[in-house]
Amino acid sequence: MRNLILVLLFVLNLTADESVTKLIEGKQLVRDTYQDQFEKQHTIDGNVEFMIMLFSKEASHKINEFLDNKPDHYLSDKKTMVLADISRMPSFVRMLFAMPDLRDKKYPILLITDDEEAVGYVKEDDREKIMLVKLENKIVKKIRYFDDAKMVMKEINEG
Repeated sequence: MRNLILVLLFVLNLTADESVTKLIEGKQLVRDTYQDQFEKQHTIDGNVEFMIMLFSKEASHKINEFLDNKPDHYLSDKKTMVLADISRMPSFVRMLFAMPDLRDKKYPILLITDDEEAVGYVKEDDREKIMLVKLENKIVKKIRYFDDAKMVMKEINEG
């Protein structure tokens, strides 16, 4: 019985790690259309070279503080889009606080608002980090994690 429990725990652990399957190096994006903070639809097309992905409030603040001092066209010049997972936020917090704050930003922030949609993008251990996804014609070429927004932008500038 004890061995059965250990085997089940092992299998569940493997399954949990395999659940991060929406972004796989060498594979095409599973989803390429999202709404931004203004409810405008955006499609990640073949011209987008980087996606900055944010899964925590802390990571979002780091990127937003950096981008707030940049010109409106900064991200588009870098062929970069920002995607934020706000699905864990209670809906009243999202509507009363987060969305008005996001609407103050001068650049589009693509949003994941659904819990089920959010599953599979990031492992729990990496949730607090800034994820940078390098794309080539909507194919994931490289996934990196950063603690600092300046390092993310350095990586983008280096291509």
